[in-house]
Amino acid sequence: MKMPYLLYILLSILRLCSSTIITNKYNVVSKVLIQNHQSSLLTSSNWKTKVGCASTCESSSCLSFSYNTVTGECRTYGDEICYRDDGVTSSSVKYYVKYTDLGVLRHCGEIPTVYCSGVYTINPTLTSPFSAYCDIDTASGPWTVVANRYDGSVSFYESWSNYKNGFGSLTGEFWMGFKNYRLLQTLGLKMRIEMEGWDGSYKYVEYSTFTVSNEASKYTLGYSGFSSPHGLADKLNEAYGIPFSTYDNDNDDDPSNCASSARGGWWYDACYSANLFGERKNEFAYGAMVWKYFYPGQADKLNEAYGIPFSTYDNDNDDDDSSNCASSARGGWWYDACYSANLFGERKNEFAYGAMVWKYFLSRPRRIFICSKRQDDGSYPIRKANNFTGVQMTTFL
Repeated sequence: MKMPYLLYILLSILRLCSSTIITNKYNVVSKVLIQNHQSSLLTSSNWKTKVGCASTCESSSCLSFSYNTVTGECRTYGDEICYRDDGVTSSSVKYYVKYTDLGVLRHCGEIPTVYCSGVYTINPTLTSPFSAYCDIDTASGPWTVVANRYDGSVSFYESWSNYKNGFGSLTGEFWMGFKNYRLLQTLGLKMRIEMEGWDGSYKYVEYSTFTVSNEASKYTLGYSGFSSPHGLADKLNEAYGIPFSTYDNDNDDDPSNCASSARGGWWYDACYSANLFGERKNEFAYGAMVWKYFYPGQADKLNEAYGIPFSTYDNDNDDDDSSNCASSARGGWWYDACYSANLFGERKNEFAYGAMVWKYFLSRPRRIFICSKRQDDGSYPIRKANNFTGVQMTTFL
């Protein structure tokens, strides 16, 4: 009677070993998105267990494998499988990616193209390692992501301390923090700011250099080499040479606290032409995320003026009980309470209430992606469809 019992123990140990081998050496791939697995296929064979299949991926050239628990089909791959194929609907097929120690990385550009986007430990100065999200998939990368905003789950109306140290989640919305960015910028970075509008339009700007000073000088902004393939204007021009401000550390050039009224942290002058760390909302609000003139032109902005009498500073016929719109808007117009258009306001290149305005000629992007990379690094091919819906800030390394 002891043999069946011993056999049961042996089978239990084998199941435990099977689970341990997969758990300790491989991650199960759960994300579903199109990725060309076939291009990196190494071997195809049949095994009775996934442990047997995993044994065929022991070589250094194998980074991933798939196993079909019904047919026993086992495939190994020379790339990390980052996403399951959209066509794979059977729950019997699972993909596994190997844990790999890449050693000391100074920047994301040192990650081989066979690996996935994700969180890596980088050490730009070889003295202070930190975790960063490396984007291998976005065109012209790899990129080190500095800030990412896409769903509003993380507030960017944060304190000076949090902007210094960083906040959010590297696998979600986040800001890297000036402390880590200043280590990163020692490598010589180009900066890209990608934005997606609420209308689905995708645009970006790039700077060949992008630097911030130390905390003692309030992380003052410096940059050079602006460009944009989408015709966007440089809306950091007013921020150049300006210290950073937060609601609890006001360094702007305005009598008010710009960070407080703009609901974010930024290099506010008096106050801004860009406010990418404002609130993520599709409203014409001063505290919203803004890149001035992101949209080339918009809807009928005389709709609020329809049926409204004309007003001037000395003949107030607007529908605003608290003020004289013509006086505050510095013009004459069919002011309601007060305007979506103010074409007879003052002609000046400022984000000011009294300026000439056609509402939404300004911008409220939906997503921001800010990233950086080193100038001399090459570009990886796109391996998956880009799916941005907001703003990302990345450095090319």
